[in-house]
Amino acid sequence: MEPCPLCFGAAIMSNIRSIKYAARDGWAGGINLKNDYINRKPIKIEGPFAILEDIQIAIQSVYELTIDGVNIIIESFSKTSPRGVKLGNYLYENAILTKLLNNNVESEEIFNTINQLYMEM
Repeated sequence: MEPCPLCFGAAIMSNIRSIKYAARDGWAGGINLKNDYINRKPIKIEGPFAILEDIQIAIQSVYELTIDGVNIIIESFSKTSPRGVKLGNYLYENAILTKLLNNNVESEEIFNTINQLYMEM
């Protein structure tokens, strides 16, 4: 699945010629961007990128678990990013993001911490 064209509508109409995205989102409207209209445009679309996808899905999974526990959104993430969901569950169960945020840790350090945990999985 590709990201929803609504997310990139302005980009397509404003002569942007390169789009990179980290993760697919099977829940919020991912569809194939490689349609006849876009294929006529000189737009290069790249993604997803495995590590970034898993980290993005992990963070989103923590959010979903925080607001609603196990749910159909996380189930949809599992189809394309099972490792990201596994990491998200670990982050949630150990309150890692909460601790980092409560300690005002910079976003770069948060990313590096999550990336390190990802590499250790």
